[in-house]
Amino acid sequence: MSPMLCDYYESSYHDVLTCPFHAYVDATYASVEKQINELTDKMIENMKVRIAEHSQCFKQSRENIVSLTLV
Repeated sequence: MSPMLCDYYESSYHDVLTCPFHAYVDATYASVEKQINELTDKMIENMKVRIAEHSQCFKQSRENIVSLTLV
């Protein structure tokens, strides 16, 4: 953060509604929020795929256990 920006925020004249950096902060926040949402969506999709892959293993294991107990 530039010294001017720090001085401005620390001054008693700082008003959030008239802050010249308000639009910049809002745009940065929106960009970060979008990136977080995209990464979260990718993570959830990846987890769904992995759960589907492993559910087959669990199903086979369960079937093997049931068949062994019936013998």
